[in-house]
Amino acid sequence: MIHRYELEKYKGIRSRYECPACHHKRVFARYIDTRAGGYLSPDVGRCNREDNCGYHYTPKEYFHDHPEKKEYKVSTRVKKG
Repeated sequence: MIHRYELEKYKGIRSRYECPACHHKRVFARYIDTRAGGYLSPDVGRCNREDNCGYHYTPKEYFHDHPEKKEYKVSTRVKKG
């Protein structure tokens, strides 16, 4: 089943970012919009440090917190390859 929003698949170190909660680098996976091909917001994603940080901000929570945002609008495009 294909979901509208999915965590970015691991494509090496460039596909992981700094966690907005714990500020560790290269541990944060961002959600991508599979239809538009871009990221939602820099803070929407999941930290890989489940035991220590546990940060997970889902697209559902993001749209609940930001009702003015349209689901089709994305911040940046995901680079292919």
